[in-house]
Amino acid sequence: MKFYSYLRKKGRLETIDKNSIVVQIYSQTKTDSLLTETQKKIYVIALEKYLDFTLGLEEEYTEDNVSIEEYAQPTNTNEYFYRYISKKTLKEVEKGKFKLGNLYEYQKTNDKHRGDIKEGHIHLLLENPSRQYAPTFYGGYNFLITCGSYIPPDDTRADYLLNKFGPCVIRIRNINSFLSEYFGV
Repeated sequence: MKFYSYLRKKGRLETIDKNSIVVQIYSQTKTDSLLTETQKKIYVIALEKYLDFTLGLEEEYTEDNVSIEEYAQPTNTNEYFYRYISKKTLKEVEKGKFKLGNLYEYQKTNDKHRGDIKEGHIHLLLENPSRQYAPTFYGGYNFLITCGSYIPPDDTRADYLLNKFGPCVIRIRNINSFLSEYFGV
């Protein structure tokens, strides 16, 4: 069953078989007019500036701090999953407490370590030999989530995670097995 509604300052909520995404912007190139790598970055910067304006945010974007990454296949759930956390949160984890939330909670919280008004937000660039399709959306409203990454602490991109979330890192070998054991899901 399909269901559509509009979320103020977010976009169109599309629900199909109990799975939802919020579609914000959708664009596509003309046939045989593909964007270069530089044009892709400029496009993402323009989208981010527009979306920030609708949210009342003022972020600085340049080609140097915007990256275009290839995702040819889903992440293998046997890979390590990393939680970057504060020392205070580590003490809670050591007591057996592990936080799960939903997108609404992470988007609205004032906690500087967990709060992110754009949590779940993504720009995709789907390509075939003659066209590019570029939807921008939020996903994950139907699920409980925990903040983490497949970026290991020795990766240069981890510096941002360590600064934002804290100096402690928990390494989880298989996220599906972990969630099944810890939460019974």
